[in-house]
Amino acid sequence: MKRVKILCISLAIVLTVLFTVPVLAANDTGVEGFVTRLYELTLDRQPDAGGFDHWVGLLKSKQKTGADVASSLIFSQEFTGKNISNKDFLYIMYKAFFDREPDSVGFSNWMGKMQEGYNRRYIVYNFIHSQEFLNVCNKYGIEQVPELACFRFELWPEKAGHHCLRTGTETGDYHSG
Repeated sequence: MKRVKILCISLAIVLTVLFTVPVLAANDTGVEGFVTRLYELTLDRQPDAGGFDHWVGLLKSKQKTGADVASSLIFSQEFTGKNISNKDFLYIMYKAFFDREPDSVGFSNWMGKMQEGYNRRYIVYNFIHSQEFLNVCNKYGIEQVPELACFRFELWPEKAGHHCLRTGTETGDYHSG
């Protein structure tokens, strides 16, 4: 009886490893891995099935880019509702967009920009258009930003030395924050 019990437990462990590890590994690479890591690093959770399928489908069909998905999660109601500090925001940006811890010089530079009045959209715009984010996107086999992205996003100074990011130059939509 004891042998049967040990055999059953051993079989359960083997089956768990066989059927769990491939699922986790599948989410570490490709488009699925990109989406999963962004959810984990920005929203601090696993993606829900609907959101996961939505973003994976849009990335695979090339309707959206890595920049689209990353900025959508960063500016989602769920993320912005956390009301995190600028310091924590930058740590998340480095991990999510550069796949590394911040270096002291770069971190100080971005903190200085935020203290000068540059908003988070400005920071995200610069992270998205960096070589390091391109490297992350290439690692997962996805497009970084759409062609002509520089024409879609323009930085416009606001009064009192603050800056905002204007999206959609034809519509004149402004976002600050």
